Amino acid sequence: MASAPIRWFWPARARPTRLATIAPGRAVWRPSRDAAGLGLRLLLGLPGAYGLAALLAYDCATLPPLAAVDGVSLGMLLSFAAWSAAILWSFCAATSIRALLGMAGAAIVLGAASWGLPHQPIVAG
Repeated sequence: MASAPIRWFWPARARPTRLATIAPGRAVWRPSRDAAGLGLRLLLGLPGAYGLAALLAYDCATLPPLAAVDGVSLGMLLSFAAWSAAILWSFCAATSIRALLGMAGAAIVLGAASWGLPHQPIVAG
């Protein structure tokens, strides 16, 4: 009884993931579109998520009903969760435009909250 050959790496006919059809039966791989989407997701995931986490930490630290120490602690704890969620969102969204719109919406909400709410000053001491 003969066994099937073991393929250690890739199958013999590996195909690229994104294909753009230019004619029936012919396809061309366009890596520039994938690279642009990946670059946008990287920009959203790393500096964009950091910005969202910083906005959330600032909003929580300056909320009026909390003491300064409690607000800073709450803001720092929530900022780690928001940073992780924003990174996951930037890479799990169906398209890079949807990821951009989601991050922009969250930034607008957090920015409006930090702009419009009355804040107590943070005093070290």
